[in-house]
Amino acid sequence: ALLAAARDPRATSESLAQAVARSRDAWIGYREANLASLDQAEASYAARMQQVAREAKLLADRRAAMIERAAGAPNLARRLEERFGSLEAYADAQTGAKERELRARVERETRRYARERERLAREAYEGRRREGEFLAGVEDLGWHLDGAVRGALLDRTSGDILFDGSYIA
Repeated sequence: ALLAAARDPRATSESLAQAVARSRDAWIGYREANLASLDQAEASYAARMQQVAREAKLLADRRAAMIERAAGAPNLARRLEERFGSLEAYADAQTGAKERELRARVERETRRYARERERLAREAYEGRRREGEFLAGVEDLGWHLDGAVRGALLDRTSGDILFDGSYIA
């Protein structure tokens, strides 16, 4: 449609701009359809990471509250500092396992997403490829690539002689 609009002798700059916009919109729609599964995978990964982030925030709040409560009770703070070395070390001992679990989840989910993204990208960019050359078997390919203009040098429909003299209609 874009080539037809460009070859139309009645074309105006406005009609050409509209043809270009339609072509661009068609390409964007095609690309978005091909990449939709990648977008879905990314959204799913983001949702999983949001859940981990929420849990990490709650854990950080719990850790801060532990330190604040212990600091507010001098006898408890002294005993904890004697046992753990500091209130921060005490809080680390209480929350460390959960923090390690959250880090492991992030690493596991990120690896999973990377594998899924690689697979989906391969499907999007290579999965719909046709076997063989894209334009294999197209007769008069040069003429078509030049815009299929009647009367052009390689046009077999015009009845003219080709540049090498091999065809006369």
